[in-house]
Amino acid sequence: MGYRLDDKRLFKGNPHPDKDKIIDYLRSGELYGQTSAQDHVTGEWEGVDIWTDGEWIWDNLLIENVQFSNWKIADSFLQHMKNNNWEVPELDLDDPKTYE
Repeated sequence: MGYRLDDKRLFKGNPHPDKDKIIDYLRSGELYGQTSAQDHVTGEWEGVDIWTDGEWIWDNLLIENVQFSNWKIADSFLQHMKNNNWEVPELDLDDPKTYE
């Protein structure tokens, strides 16, 4: 599901109480791929890293927006992080079983 950039559901008034754990979790994902995207303000092309924990995927822009703009994370993703004790499981991205 996508959101418009001006959609207030993306933002929380205050940082999430587990914000540091969320950011650490997102930063510790396995690199899944890379692409590029055009900045909607400057028009410049930027590199985008795609990360995974074997079940969810996210990009470096999400990490930055959680850190600096307090973007809201889906409740089901938050619960998933908590269930993993805030640690991304070790993955072998070359093993096809990782994607089952």
